[in-house]
Amino acid sequence: MIAEILSGAKLLGSASSILGKLNEKLQNGTSSESISKEDFESIMADAIKKLKEESSDDTIPEPEKIGLDSLFKFLDVNKDGALNQGEFERMKILINYARFQVK
Repeated sequence: MIAEILSGAKLLGSASSILGKLNEKLQNGTSSESISKEDFESIMADAIKKLKEESSDDTIPEPEKIGLDSLFKFLDVNKDGALNQGEFERMKILINYARFQVK
């Protein structure tokens, strides 16, 4: 499913890097494609840091203040920000999938 989401996707900038890292972790994980909560949160903290650096949006919170549970709320609030709609939707789908694979 992850490969299908990413195949043919023309992603740019930070969203591409974030999706690539998350996809790599899931693909290289166990047979259930799981990653550790720490790995997932680390990838997402890197993502938020990148968005902060690349965006002039001062409403983006510090990465350490965004936990796994508040990630969707953050993305929903910021969907018109640094990510275009296609990148946002792909990221949301992948993160939703990953949330249920995190151990």
